[in-house]
Amino acid sequence: MRAFEFITEHQLVWQKNPRTQAITKKWRCTSGPRINRTVPNVADCSAAPDMARSQRMKTTRRRTFKTQARRSGLTKIRRPMSKLSRRMNKIYRPVQQARSKKAKVYKWKRPTYLSKKSTYTFKGKKY
Repeated sequence: MRAFEFITEHQLVWQKNPRTQAITKKWRCTSGPRINRTVPNVADCSAAPDMARSQRMKTTRRRTFKTQARRSGLTKIRRPMSKLSRRMNKIYRPVQQARSKKAKVYKWKRPTYLSKKSTYTFKGKKY
């Protein structure tokens, strides 16, 4: 058994450092005032948040959320270190049950009564 299976206050995660582009070990808080936040030390999960800094970040996010979302999405897709950290974090996810064969999405098939010669149209499309 691993240590992260016993500890419930925080989870081990791997994160890319934006300055050095290296992967470092961090912790995700699962309880306390910093829930769902990634912190470098486990002790930071129980530390009181800085309210002025929090407010400043909220106003910045309101102003630049579209640009930040676009850039972070492209980074996560393109950069090799981002891909590596995503692969390393998959180890710590809970195992999901395999989907049954009945759970597949129904795919539309062309009806047999519509021959290729017929010109059946629906909403401008020929079938």
